[in-house]
Amino acid sequence: MKKFFKRIGTWIKGKLNLIKPGIFAIKGAAIGLLILTLIVFQIEVIGMSINFKDSWLLVFGLLILIAVTLVSYLSVKLIKLIFSIPHFINEY
Repeated sequence: MKKFFKRIGTWIKGKLNLIKPGIFAIKGAAIGLLILTLIVFQIEVIGMSINFKDSWLLVFGLLILIAVTLVSYLSVKLIKLIFSIPHFINEY
């Protein structure tokens, strides 16, 4: 009976590996979500600018958009820099 369940588990793992997204699919989905978020935010800022009849809201929204993009880019670079530091393990 144990052999039967092992075969079923192996079969299920094989089927799950067939539908598992690859690294390119995950990166593409992340980029797509980022672009969609930026577009929706810009549409909201334009709508608020028109609704309140204040053009400074548009400038403020654009500055927020640039700041968020810059901070996210710099944080990714910082994380890569931190992980590139070699780890020293004391072996006695």
